[in-house]
Amino acid sequence: MGAAAQKLGKKAAELCPGAVVLLLDAASFQTQLQGQAGGGDSALPFVACLSEGGRWRLAPQVGVRQLVPGSFQLVKEMLEEKRERRVVDFEDHLDDLSRDWLNPGLVPA
Repeated sequence: MGAAAQKLGKKAAELCPGAVVLLLDAASFQTQLQGQAGGGDSALPFVACLSEGGRWRLAPQVGVRQLVPGSFQLVKEMLEEKRERRVVDFEDHLDDLSRDWLNPGLVPA
């Protein structure tokens, strides 16, 4: 885990003992994007980490699954269209009040 993930994970563990940090396995995610048509209850490419004594370890018993049919396909389409480049965060909104930080229209209803 990188330093930023460790810092966020530490705070989450302080507030909620037993919290896990989910890290996206980019290589597995790319493989799934290329091969999966979407749908089903397939495992998603995340690695779960638990804090034990101030150190992080893999938690192989934690699995992340797609519970909403079609959600993986939606993420695939969003990445292909590079919609992440259109995300407006609150700081962007403060710089330009015409930009809506709620991001209406980013995800189809």
